[in-house]
Amino acid sequence: MSVDEYEIQCLKSVSPKKDRFVHIENDVSIIHIENIVEKLPQPDMVQEGRMLVMQFSGCINTNEKH
Repeated sequence: MSVDEYEIQCLKSVSPKKDRFVHIENDVSIIHIENIVEKLPQPDMVQEGRMLVMQFSGCINTNEKH
């Protein structure tokens, strides 16, 4: 990995408003700095049953794989 590359953890939306996300197990990517659009704000971590959910204060514009 070079200085201009970052390792990112991929997320999956669990709400229609796209304000709640969970980690996708074993889905880590290395991307070049040119592909970073913005840094996400720090989410609140909420336990929902057995799932740890990241709750953001507003909608996060995403490009999710289906």
